[in-house]
Amino acid sequence: RQKATSNICTNNALSALRATIYLSTVGEEGIKAISKENIKVSHYAMERVEKDTSLQVAFHKPFFNEFVVKIPSPHTHQELIQTLLQHKILISKNNMKTFYPHLGESFVLSFNETHQMNQVDHLIRTLQEVLS
Repeated sequence: RQKATSNICTNNALSALRATIYLSTVGEEGIKAISKENIKVSHYAMERVEKDTSLQVAFHKPFFNEFVVKIPSPHTHQELIQTLLQHKILISKNNMKTFYPHLGESFVLSFNETHQMNQVDHLIRTLQEVLS
């Protein structure tokens, strides 16, 4: 450890400790409730993306709390990131095209227990504005 040039092990241990404390605090029923909320919000978001934007959902398979969306031409992932940042919305910086060229310009939308329906609605309104 004296020769280590980074503290990644310490950071990983702290992250694991934080997760352990959180999960033990909410308990089994809390984890179930959180999971159900994740599913509810993420599936609502997918329905809204498909229905109300020009983005295309890449896969129609069962999912938990994240899904891949394709960006229509002439828009780019980088353009979308910059514009959404101006609206205080963060999306994945990873363009899936980097890892999966056949997906083209695309990214992952991910949701958790901290996201609420009104935030999804704000995201959809902003995407409509950006992509129109």
